[in-house]
Amino acid sequence: MGAAYKFVELVLRIWNGPFHIGKLTQPTSVGDVMLKVLETLWRVIVVVVFAPAVALCLMLVWVSWLGPELFPPLKDQIEIAAQYDDGAASIISTGSKSFRCTKDYPLKVEFYNKSRKTVGDVSFSIEANAREHSTDLALDTGYLHFDGIMKPGYGWTQCYKITVQTGYDPANLGYHGKVIFASESKVQ
Repeated sequence: MGAAYKFVELVLRIWNGPFHIGKLTQPTSVGDVMLKVLETLWRVIVVVVFAPAVALCLMLVWVSWLGPELFPPLKDQIEIAAQYDDGAASIISTGSKSFRCTKDYPLKVEFYNKSRKTVGDVSFSIEANAREHSTDLALDTGYLHFDGIMKPGYGWTQCYKITVQTGYDPANLGYHGKVIFASESKVQ
């Protein structure tokens, strides 16, 4: 109760301002009336300037930090992973059918929907980097599209073409995906 009491006290101090004299009593002097006018003027300023400024600050906090934390955008709830898989390397069978790409479409991109919504459209980009380097070596992968229907908690794997800068072997690069945009599916 101490924190709530202090908050109410602070709000009352701001509301009353520096000119607060309380209720006027008889006989009233000119000085008392002037202080009451200044007190009223202070309250008008608080209502017109201070209250909207506080509301604007709270809205900015909501939009920039609290809103995205509590209600993250759909694009932030899609995980994306990419790796080179031209189908040439042998893999150990686990009993289930493994998804493999081909040499024409060697970039295996896996999507996973962590949201509570069914996703039907994802725009994304892929970066290719040499080990311990940050330069993007991928060409024409800045805006790719995927339109598979992903229900909540499910994923999808798709193969894409990849072209990298001359002098680099795509099989020896690391790949990183970034979701640019995602939208909810109209088809459930």
